[in-house]
Amino acid sequence: SGEQIHIAQMIEFMEEKEEHGRMTRRDDAVRAWRPRRNGGSSTGAVRTGADREFHDAERTRIGESLPRERPESSDSWPQFSPSAASRGGPAPMIRPTFTRQHSLSSSNSGDFGGVGQDAVNTAPVHRRRSIRRPSKLRSSLLSSSALLPNLEEDECTIAAKAETEISAIEQPNKCPFGHGTVYSSPYPGYVHGNKKRGICPNGCRPIVDSELLEKEGPQETVMREALEFLELYYKERQAEMAKKEGFLSKSERVDQVKTSIETTGTYAHTFDELQHGARVAWRNAPKCSNRGYWAGLKLLDCRHVKSNEGMFDSCLKHLTQAMSTGSSEAFITVFPPSHPRVKTSGPQIWNGQLLQYAAYQTKDGVMGDPANLLFTEMLSSRFGWRGPKDGIRSEHDYLPLIIQSSPEVDPELFEIPLGCAPPIHIHHPRYPELSDLDMKWYPSPAVCALDLSLGGINYTAVPFNGWYATTEVLRDLTDESRYNMLLPAANILGIDMDDDPLWKDEVMAILNKAIHHSFKAAKVAIVDNHTLIEGFYKWYHSEVKTRQYCPVNWKWVIPPMSSSTNDAYLGLNKATEYTLKPAYIVGKSAMALELRRFGRRDTSKAMEKLINSIWLALLFKRCINRLRSRKQPVLIIYASVTGTARRFAGEVGQIMRSFANVSFFDACLFDPQNLEVFDLIDQSTLVLFVSSTHGNGDVPPQSTKFFSTLFGERSGLMEKKCCGVLGFGSSAYPVFNGGAKYLSARLSSVGAEEIVTRGECDSVKGEAPTVHGWLIELVDNLAAMPSSSDLVCKFAKDLKEGSASVDALIDIKEHLKIDVFGNEEVQTAVGKFFMRPGLRGSSSRRCSLDSMPSFRREQTSQRRVSTETMESCGRANNRDDEDDSPEAQRLMSILQSGGGGNVGLARLNSKHSRLNSVILAREDVIGNDDNVCGVSSGVSR
Repeated sequence: SGEQIHIAQMIEFMEEKEEHGRMTRRDDAVRAWRPRRNGGSSTGAVRTGADREFHDAERTRIGESLPRERPESSDSWPQFSPSAASRGGPAPMIRPTFTRQHSLSSSNSGDFGGVGQDAVNTAPVHRRRSIRRPSKLRSSLLSSSALLPNLEEDECTIAAKAETEISAIEQPNKCPFGHGTVYSSPYPGYVHGNKKRGICPNGCRPIVDSELLEKEGPQETVMREALEFLELYYKERQAEMAKKEGFLSKSERVDQVKTSIETTGTYAHTFDELQHGARVAWRNAPKCSNRGYWAGLKLLDCRHVKSNEGMFDSCLKHLTQAMSTGSSEAFITVFPPSHPRVKTSGPQIWNGQLLQYAAYQTKDGVMGDPANLLFTEMLSSRFGWRGPKDGIRSEHDYLPLIIQSSPEVDPELFEIPLGCAPPIHIHHPRYPELSDLDMKWYPSPAVCALDLSLGGINYTAVPFNGWYATTEVLRDLTDESRYNMLLPAANILGIDMDDDPLWKDEVMAILNKAIHHSFKAAKVAIVDNHTLIEGFYKWYHSEVKTRQYCPVNWKWVIPPMSSSTNDAYLGLNKATEYTLKPAYIVGKSAMALELRRFGRRDTSKAMEKLINSIWLALLFKRCINRLRSRKQPVLIIYASVTGTARRFAGEVGQIMRSFANVSFFDACLFDPQNLEVFDLIDQSTLVLFVSSTHGNGDVPPQSTKFFSTLFGERSGLMEKKCCGVLGFGSSAYPVFNGGAKYLSARLSSVGAEEIVTRGECDSVKGEAPTVHGWLIELVDNLAAMPSSSDLVCKFAKDLKEGSASVDALIDIKEHLKIDVFGNEEVQTAVGKFFMRPGLRGSSSRRCSLDSMPSFRREQTSQRRVSTETMESCGRANNRDDEDDSPEAQRLMSILQSGGGGNVGLARLNSKHSRLNSVILAREDVIGNDDNVCGVSSGVSR
């Protein structure tokens, strides 16, 4: 580097000066070089005429040039100035040149003056330069770094190296491919991909050490990035722009920009420079897979707008213009930039996007988009926003814009008119029931959370829109941290989630198709994930071929669905991510802007609430501990292979915790070195064994070590211990519930006492009814024991009442006054009445509202089947009535007499009763409070 070159030159200078001072003090004994010939000595003797003649002959033969004479005074030596490095230029050459092989001049030498025998003490002489050995410091530098220049080179070579090794910080990047300085920070903050390979054929690599950039001042950074951008701009636009009148040449524009930066610290872009820079920034975005259309980005120049109202009007104009094209064209609105010397200057739009949905915290959870919950709460606390002006909150309320034209101006709140960007209603051409979920999304992704860094100038407010990919909207609707509509969609589509492990893939494929269909029906641009990645991969190869470089973030470019169906999945897995400017860089967040404007929030009330909560928690814990002291300790030991036994063991333990201290132990994870489980068995008053069946009627193989130890050397712990066994198996196998039978036999052999009949659950008929009956019998037997507590007796009474309510549902005619039909009749009749002809006879379609929040459940229950659907279904019924059974025709008459008031087909929750019949759920039953017959909500529905 340049710094190492300066250090090496300084060492060279000090050694030369030291040698010069030593020789100037020898004014009496001047040594001359005597060549070795004829056995002569090279000691310092006065040169004779023969010596001079021999030297002249040797000089002619070798062709060496005479050295220059050294100055006699050290004051005439140039002084080393390390400040040259700080000024950005190479250090001055600080030593005269001395050739490696020195020769003596003759007495007649005109330039330096020869030394004759008679003028030994009167005239300056040429002295032999002794061979200098490298000092310790020089040797350490030579051995420690390969980047140091060769200290034995002459000044021309060192000057050439110093000129070429000036870092990119000190002068614009001169790569012939014109990409400018390559960054790994500040965005994305690291280099992803092949870090050893250069980003272009020139071998340029990203600057990983951010400290190199911190050495620059604001003006130096602006100057360097401005010159780099002008190099790129004139390389790509000069041929086209040179034809236009008033276009400056490259040298004229560079001089103009330099003068402006030196005088004001900044400069202004022309319209074409700004538009091309915004396009190149999109082209350089490593996380965008739709940037193949970068050349079509249109600029809306609003750098003249200085007020909050003007910025809001410009944002509305942006949305209006984007929607007028069906969001099929990309626009960017650019507001005034910030000043390079003032980091906090520049306008700000606090929102992440121009169009976003609000989120409200309710008793049932979050209503709206949970991603915007903190922003919505900030609007409420800082700006007093409580929702739409009509006071009716919904899941799809547009957030208002918070606009601040400058740090000195107070931010203002502006409501977005709904007609400016009407939302897209998500529906499916073949599954009309999806419309009941009332899913919506806004038509255009208008991002305003990014800054545009262009030629050293930072634009802090640049709303930018493109168009959606289907998988973007799909993730917004189905991610658990967003609207989480995957489970409600599966329920309303009637997909069996218990028996089909791939139900999520099926639902996401249906929703992906629905999103694409809905946007196309609304004449709003959208691209599917297959077309998107295929187009990007082709553009990527074209970009690398023509431009020689293309930054890519593989994780963002590859779509989240059907990723491996395109060659890009493996073709881009070694792509390199880096930052090139112009670039879109993440700007200040809304929380940072809130802190800058309002300061930290008053946390005194929050701290008071926290202290009160801690005090209440301690009090509650004390009460729980007192209550637990009255509860009996119960240990549940389970052994599971597929997880069924583990799940039901957890449910049983959760129920029993209302009257007992329940502990769990997985027998498959038994460690012979850890024997704490046997202490738990000894302390527990009741031990329950829950086991599945594996192989030919055995317990799970991972648990055999534990059971052999328990019923072997530790069998004394189980003597007269109260126990219970609950087994899981399948009647489709020859040995049914062999694991449970094995445990019962071993418990009996060691003297344990089973206080409840062994439960044998059948996966074919359903496990829930058997578990329910086994649990009731267990609690009854515990309550009948003399040592039972009041908690056990009360729980047994409540459980019996709940069981009676569940059993009452079997006679559903007398309790709910609703006819009950078999599966075939319901599938035939309702399939005709509600569904398309292709779905008739499907046994997997059902409609369930269990997973919906109360506000969405009420909205769904109030909807009616549309008249058009009723008419189309009626026409289908007229064609096939003659093939229906009497029961199906009677059910059809009930449906028709209800005037279309039924909302769908519901099957009783298998976890509660596992009835084999399917009931028709009336809207008046679903819409009412969940207190029908005094049973739980799932059972009543």
